Amino acid sequence: LFVGGGSTLSPNVSTLAFASGQGIVVSNGGTVSMSTTSRLNVLGRVTLQSGGLITHSTNTDAGAPWVADAAVNISVPGDFDVQAGATISANAKGYAGGIDAGATGKGPGGGGASVPTLWGGNGAGYCGVGGNGTGSGSSAGGPAYGSLSAPTDPGSGGGGSGNGGVGGVGGGAVMLDVSGTLTLNGRVTA
Repeated sequence: LFVGGGSTLSPNVSTLAFASGQGIVVSNGGTVSMSTTSRLNVLGRVTLQSGGLITHSTNTDAGAPWVADAAVNISVPGDFDVQAGATISANAKGYAGGIDAGATGKGPGGGGASVPTLWGGNGAGYCGVGGNGTGSGSSAGGPAYGSLSAPTDPGSGGGGSGNGGVGGVGGGAVMLDVSGTLTLNGRVTA
């Protein structure tokens, strides 16, 4: 299966099966975009060439209990080759940041909001408590959650600042289960 030249593959099945030695090739301008947290089993190999992208949609849950909408979650019994110039990205695909003064970031570790003008919002937590914002009007950073050794949850958003600034969006989640050889010459970012 070839994905390139501005095309996007959004798999809505749990398994993609290929003949021996075959698989998915994502080339320059091609995107594979996951829209669920379910694992995609690729029975074959995956080749992500320069300019190719694997990503997921933004998590939109806005209240507890926090349930992730999407993640890059791929299982490959064969080889997975991320070539130079290729990217697996979940940047800013986690929970939203607070959108104004007094707005806490979304997600289980959402950063607290800042109320007085000109004070910075608070950082979101993950495997540790988020950082406190600047100034006396800042509440605490977001609480710790998730696993340090096997992280699977999307990142929470930072708190809004007192002057109306928007808190940063948390990073998304990338989970790769590769039984063959994983060659990583490109980038994996969240």
